[in-house]
Amino acid sequence: MINIMAFLKKPVVILAIIVVLLITVLSPFATTGGIFDEWNTTGETEANEYGITGAVTFNKANYIGSWLSNMDSETMTIQGKLKFTNTGYELPTVGGWRYLLYQEGNDVPIQKFPSDGYYQPGGQTSVTWDTWIYFESWSTEVKSDGTIRLKVVMEFEGGAYWDDGGLFGFAEWKDIPGPFSLGWDGAYLKSGRGEITLSGSQGPFEEGSTATVTVRTGFTGGAGWFVKLYPPASRTDLTTTTIATLGDDVVKNVEIPIKDGYYTESLNPADNEFRVELWNNYFDVGFQQLFAVDSLDRIPIIVDVAEINNGDSITYTITMEATYAAIQGIKVYAWYSYGGTTMPSTADTESWVLYDKTYTGASTVSFTVYPKSSLDGTITVKCFAFDVGGRVSEPEYMSIVVEDGKTTPGDDPLTPEMYWSWQVIALLALAAIAFIGIINFLPGDMLRKMSAALIVAGSLALLAYGWGIGWFL
Repeated sequence: MINIMAFLKKPVVILAIIVVLLITVLSPFATTGGIFDEWNTTGETEANEYGITGAVTFNKANYIGSWLSNMDSETMTIQGKLKFTNTGYELPTVGGWRYLLYQEGNDVPIQKFPSDGYYQPGGQTSVTWDTWIYFESWSTEVKSDGTIRLKVVMEFEGGAYWDDGGLFGFAEWKDIPGPFSLGWDGAYLKSGRGEITLSGSQGPFEEGSTATVTVRTGFTGGAGWFVKLYPPASRTDLTTTTIATLGDDVVKNVEIPIKDGYYTESLNPADNEFRVELWNNYFDVGFQQLFAVDSLDRIPIIVDVAEINNGDSITYTITMEATYAAIQGIKVYAWYSYGGTTMPSTADTESWVLYDKTYTGASTVSFTVYPKSSLDGTITVKCFAFDVGGRVSEPEYMSIVVEDGKTTPGDDPLTPEMYWSWQVIALLALAAIAFIGIINFLPGDMLRKMSAALIVAGSLALLAYGWGIGWFL
C-alpha cells in the first residue's frame, strides 16, 4: 500500500503541487492581459506561393470594452489590403475576401464581414504589380465583460493566376485555390467597465450622517474618472460638485456628507434625491441615489416582498407599513446590469426596463417586470416606498435572469462580487504554499500539522476573499 504522507513529502511532488495550485489560482487571469505569446499585437503580413502579400490592421492596439452598460465596446475599424509581386507574366485577377474576428480561446469567429460569403471588389478584376489594393474597411463593436483579446484574419477566396507551365508544361490560367489567410492583426479589448455602489447602508440617509460609495474604475486610456454629486433639480441653492478624481483600474471608497438642510418635506421624493454619478472623460457611466431624510425613525418600512414567476415576466407584491406619515406608494427601477446595483446612465435607454415608475397604494402594491424583446441577461430591480413627506424606505433589490426570453429569479444583487487582483493571487498562492509547507516541515503529529495548516491557510484564503470583495478599502 502506498504511504500517502510519505509520497506527499517528496520535494518533487511538493513542487508539482505548488505549480498546479499557482496555475489554478492564476487561471482567471488568462484572459485579462499579459499571457498572450501566440498573438502579436502589431499587424502581420504573409506572402504565399502565388506572390500575394496581404495585410490587415485594427486602427488601434487597445480598445475600451464594456463601453456602455450594455457592455458594447467602442467602435473598432479594420482595414485590409493586398498586392501581387511581379512575376514577369500576366497580371492575376482578384478574387473575393472577408474579415474574420476571433476572441482568444475561441476557434469559431465571433463576427464576420461580410456576414455571408465573400466580398467581391466592384468592377475591379485586375491589379497593378506591387501596388496595394485597399479593400473596404469594417467598423464594428464587440460585447464584453472584462478584458479580452481579439484577432482579425483577412481571408482570400478565388481569383486566377498565369501559370507558364514550366519546361514541359502548357501555359494557362489557373484558379488560385482557397480560401487561405492573407494576414492578421491582434488587439486588446480592455475593460472600460465602471461601477459605483453604496457600501454598507443603502439609504436613506439622515441629515448629519455620511454615505459611502465604492467606486471601481476600468480602462479609459488615461483619460481618467470623476465622481460627481448632483443635488435635486428643485434645489437651486445647491450646485453640482466633483467630489473625487480617479485614475484607471482603481478601487476606492468615497465618503459623502449628508448635510443639515438636505431634507425637504415634500410630496415628491425626488426633492430629496441626491445623485452621485461616475463619469469617464466622455459621459456618465452609472449612478447611485442618495435620499436625505429628517429622521430614520420616521421612514416607511417594506415588510414583505413576494414574487411570482410568470415564465416571461415576474410579478412582485410589496407590503408596506407607515411609521410617521401616510404612505403614497412605491417607486420602481429595473435595468439590465452586470448583476450588481450600479444604475446605468439615464441616457442608456437600451439598458433601462423601468425608470422612476410610480405605483400608488397605502399598504400593498403589485407590479410586473417584463424583459425586453430578444434581450437576454440579468435585470436588477430596485424599489422603495415613500410617504407624503417625501421620506423613502430602505430599498429592496431583486434580480431576474433572462435566457431565451424565459425568466427566473436571480441572486441577491447586494451579494459582494469577487474582484481578482495581484494581491488576491499572491494571498491565495501564499495560502497554498503555507498549507503544503506546514504539512511537510512542521514538527509533531499529523493532527497538529493539519490543524495548523488549516488555520494558517484558511486565514490567508479569508484575507484574499476579503480583499477581493473590498473589505480593506
